[in-house]
Amino acid sequence: MNVKKFLINLLLILVLVGLVCIGLYFNRKIDAQEKAEAEANIQLTEIGYGSEISSVGYENANAILSNFVGAYNDSNGEKLVSMMNLVGMYIYSEYGEENFDQKYEEILSAPNEYEDLIIMQYSLQQEEANIIAATEETSGVELTLVENTEIEDTSKYLSKMTAKIRTVSESEGVDQVDELEFILLHRDKAYYIINYGLLEEEIPVM
Repeated sequence: MNVKKFLINLLLILVLVGLVCIGLYFNRKIDAQEKAEAEANIQLTEIGYGSEISSVGYENANAILSNFVGAYNDSNGEKLVSMMNLVGMYIYSEYGEENFDQKYEEILSAPNEYEDLIIMQYSLQQEEANIIAATEETSGVELTLVENTEIEDTSKYLSKMTAKIRTVSESEGVDQVDELEFILLHRDKAYYIINYGLLEEEIPVM
């Protein structure tokens, strides 16, 4: 009799444990689904800063690098700015790669709640003017794309690629190949430059 009761109680406990596990599984599944739906419904607002230059995204590395090289060879700062997302650049420089996705969504989903919005807008006006002025000073410098990697998506909004670019300036006696790393913002199947810099030491061309 005791054995029979024990087996019945054990069976009831196993059934209860099974029901609890099933409940936890479905709760987690529902939570994950609600989180995914919430992320999909996030509305990101473009933050303006008084620029008259329209931003243009590109679908692949070749298009980005072709226009990047062209902008420098034509000393066309506005063209370079049009390829960039300066809001993304500001957030990247302020919060770094690790916190970029979170801060990007946080700021662009509610820009009016961002404490440093006015500072950001003023900084972006200055940054745009600096990029245009610096690019216009590259007259006489000829860039040539040597080789590049394909774009690699590294997070929800960030991507990377590298490119070896030859720089020739007869007036300054420069003929060298530099390897640059490009940090890109990707949104709506398009890529925008938010940062680029020297990855390897300069290699003089013999």
